[in-house]
Amino acid sequence: MNPIAETLKGTIADIMEWDEPIDDQADLVSDLGMASIDFVELTVAIEKKFGVAVPIEVFSNATTVDSLARWIAEHTTTTAQVSVG
Repeated sequence: MNPIAETLKGTIADIMEWDEPIDDQADLVSDLGMASIDFVELTVAIEKKFGVAVPIEVFSNATTVDSLARWIAEHTTTTAQVSVG
């Protein structure tokens, strides 16, 4: 289990008020219905939880939970620390 992906899924579920399990390969737009304001909320949450700023253009390539989790892992200087709470 990838802790970054699990944290992202929880964060996305909170933002989208999503009650169903989210698959790692779910497309952020076509499967989960994320809109531009949701991406803004997600970038803020990622910065708070992982300490990495995500330029909005990253979402044009990182279109799934898995690909976004891999991007975060590649751009953190140490093991990602997931904030609790």
